[in-house]
Formats: sequence, C-alpha cells, structure tokens
Amino acid sequence: MSQLPPSIHSGFIHIDSKLGITGNSGYGQTRGEARGMADTMNRLQEELECYPRIKVYDCRVWKDNGKRQAKEMKRDGITHAINLGYSYGGGYGANKLSRAEIKCGIRPELVLLCDPVYRNLALPTLFSAIVLCGRSLMPGSAMITYPKEVTWLQGLRQTKNIPSAHDLRKGKKGRTIRLPAVADKNIGHSEIDDCKEWNSFVDASISPVVDLFKKL
Repeated sequence: MSQLPPSIHSGFIHIDSKLGITGNSGYGQTRGEARGMADTMNRLQEELECYPRIKVYDCRVWKDNGKRQAKEMKRDGITHAINLGYSYGGGYGANKLSRAEIKCGIRPELVLLCDPVYRNLALPTLFSAIVLCGRSLMPGSAMITYPKEVTWLQGLRQTKNIPSAHDLRKGKKGRTIRLPAVADKNIGHSEIDDCKEWNSFVDASISPVVDLFKKL
C-alpha cells in the first residue's frame, strides 16, 4: 500500500496536490441511463472544468472496475478524492473505489452516499449473486464498512420504501453512522439521487474541499 498524503484537515496541501471527484450510479442504471447521479456529475464537470487542480470524472456504474479507475486517477496525478455513490454505487462501487484509491496512495477525503445499499464486497457482480444478496433489501440487516482512512463519510437516506440505506462505519471497529433522512418523506429510493436536497447536500459538503483546490 502506498503512503497516503496528509488529509486537508492537517492544514497542509502541497502545491502539486490534485483533487479527483468520482460518481457511481445504482443497480439497474447504465452509463446511458444513470439518471440523477449522472446529472450531478455532469453539472460538477461544467462548474469545475476551469480549475486545473480539480478533475471531475464521468459517472460510472456500480460494478465498474474500481482498481482500474484508481490507477487512471493515479496517472492523472490525483492525490485526494471525493467519491459519490448511489444505492449499490454507494454500498459497493464507491467502497471498492475508495479501497483501490488507498492502495494507489490517493486519500479518499470525502465520501458522499445517497441511500447506500449493502452488498458483500466479496461477491462477484453476476446477477445470480445479486439475487442471493437478500440482505440488501432490509434496512438494519447489514452494516456497510468503509476503510478507516476515509476522512469524511456522510450522506442522505430515504424512508419511503425499500431498498433503503444501511448503516455505515469506518473500519471494522468504527462507530455506527446512521445517515439523516431527506426532509421530503414522499421521496423514495428511485427519486433520491435526482432530488434537490441531494444536490444541495453535495454542493454544501464538497465546497470546503473544492475551495482549497481552486486556490492552488
């Protein structure tokens, strides 16, 4: 495992540091039909493309190869990352990517999850394995464990229907993190990644990190 750069909370950002922002969509969504998460990533690309120390990547689907993307980010000079994930893209895709980034020496500075759904990281990405992963449908039935090296782990959940967000923790012995629910109780799992509250939450959460890299 490569040595990670200091978190931005250390108060030190090297002049050559570079921020990568990634997004993973949910199960059933494709590159062409990623809906809300793709819209979020496209908007961030338009807003941040003029800053040389920030790169926003195209939205990926939940089962994309995290190791391959982390290596791509390393070649691009990325030192710190903001990873967004929706549904399986939050419980699996962004999780796999965060672990691969750490091995490449990239610090997952902020992970933002939209109604993340548990999926065992050891299972293959075949449909038959997904069907057997019934725990993903029941809130409280599983815990999504992110690596302890993630600096911030935040997100939103909905309470209207299943699947619904599972609880989180950083490291196997980390404290339980229960994500706050969106204010609008009429928003369900299929709408949450495209709702105004999620996009406002993303903007507010990434601003402190993005603003530091804008100045480099």
